[in-house]
Amino acid sequence: METKNIDINIQAAIPASRGIGSMVGSLVGQAYHKVESRNTWQGGDQGWDNDNDKIRQGLSTMLIPNRPIKKYMLKDVDIFNACYYSRGAGDSKEVGIAINLHEDGTFDQFFPLNRDIFKLVKSTPDAINDALKGQGDNFFLNPSAVARVINDANRVEVSAVDNLIKALNSIKQNLVTAINENQKKAEKFAKELQETKVETVDFRDILKGEVGAMVEVSTTKGAE
Repeated sequence: METKNIDINIQAAIPASRGIGSMVGSLVGQAYHKVESRNTWQGGDQGWDNDNDKIRQGLSTMLIPNRPIKKYMLKDVDIFNACYYSRGAGDSKEVGIAINLHEDGTFDQFFPLNRDIFKLVKSTPDAINDALKGQGDNFFLNPSAVARVINDANRVEVSAVDNLIKALNSIKQNLVTAINENQKKAEKFAKELQETKVETVDFRDILKGEVGAMVEVSTTKGAE
């Protein structure tokens, strides 16, 4: 095989990594799977931040949860190429395998050859949970395993939402009850005033001596 045009670092790495190269190369035409988390608030992260800022500044009385409610999704990425790739420069230069290398030199995934790439095939719950936290490799080959883990995370969010709805419904009922009780008290007081007859006196007449100092007030209740 002609190798004179291959980067010398890659040429030196190939013999010791044929197994890994063959395994990753066999993935071409398949797909890998990654997890994504999205803020479910209207407007996503930006909408959440805007509403939260308005509340903190006293510019809004709206209620929002004390944290973003996220949904976790499985995303498929077709693998259209896999190749040895050398990145970096000088002492930081490393050789690895790039997946989906683009014409501009960017790639979807890069795995240094000193990594145990075979572990990626297992799609373990710990690795998937790390990916949900934004840690580790977001690269999985078993979509069923990924779906189980991220759906468990989605169910946790559903439970949190259900508990919040239950609490809010209870608060709403308390508010509605208070509104009704306040209205009843106001109507009762108005009725009592209407049913009570009071002899009206102009107190200026009292000062003039035209009316006795003792003002007798009579009501219709209990009148003989």
